[in-house]
Amino acid sequence: MFKDAVVRKEPLNQIKEKLVTVEKYGAARGIIEEAGLSNPDEVLAHLGFKVKWKGLDMGAATIDPCK
Repeated sequence: MFKDAVVRKEPLNQIKEKLVTVEKYGAARGIIEEAGLSNPDEVLAHLGFKVKWKGLDMGAATIDPCK
């Protein structure tokens, strides 16, 4: 459950499978938004991913699974 939506586990698992192969933060946001979720940062955190910022440039930010 997120602030704005209740999401079933299956769609979240599908999103997570796609995110495992993604490195760029912008691409990850796109995958989450394509799934109809409007809160990509919250979804990334829920699925166990951390955003690594390189300055303020969103295009340079990457995601990594939290360990």
